[in-house]
Amino acid sequence: MNTDNTKSKCFIDFDGTIIDNKWRLFQFFCDNIEEKYNKTLNIEEFWNLKKMGIHELEWLNQKYSANLSIEEWNNKKKEKIEDYNYLKHDRIFTYTYQVLEKLKKKYILILVTRRDNLPGFFYELNHLKLTDYFQNILVIPHNGKEKSSLILENYKVDPKDMMVGDTEDDIVAGVKLGIQTFFTLSGIRSSWIIEKYKLNLLVTTIKDIRCLVENEIFEE
Repeated sequence: MNTDNTKSKCFIDFDGTIIDNKWRLFQFFCDNIEEKYNKTLNIEEFWNLKKMGIHELEWLNQKYSANLSIEEWNNKKKEKIEDYNYLKHDRIFTYTYQVLEKLKKKYILILVTRRDNLPGFFYELNHLKLTDYFQNILVIPHNGKEKSSLILENYKVDPKDMMVGDTEDDIVAGVKLGIQTFFTLSGIRSSWIIEKYKLNLLVTTIKDIRCLVENEIFEE
């Protein structure tokens, strides 16, 4: 178990929190959808569906009576979405380096993410020059254990620690751990997810991780 008594810990998600993965997901859609549906959504329309929790094929099936198999699509996506030719479409947010640098001065930064292609993930992390910001990197597969369980296997948490992420996976973990929990709107979900899990009083919604610095959550 890793311990450090001098700083609180910040457990932070990757996709949608410190990098923008919408271009990767949209590129997969463009490459793999039937040609007749290829121009039905631009990237902003596609991303709005994802943020509302609507599956892109569910939308196509309803709007165009397309009868596309969501199960086949999901299996194909799971197989391909973390290939190098898709990972290259991920983009770092313009503010990520600056925010991580400031957070690192006040917190032990621990990356907690779900990825199935470990070599691809660590290649991306190194390519984007993000590795050195984190004391530790915890990775679990998409069908693996809860993030809260993974964290407890590695750390003793304190109420002053915090969890930051853009999905229900992250906010549920933070609440279960009893730590400060921040839901960022920069990723694949919008604030309806807070209502769904009835976490309004337990989770703080922020526009993006810049708010962690600009609102002076930690004391100088």
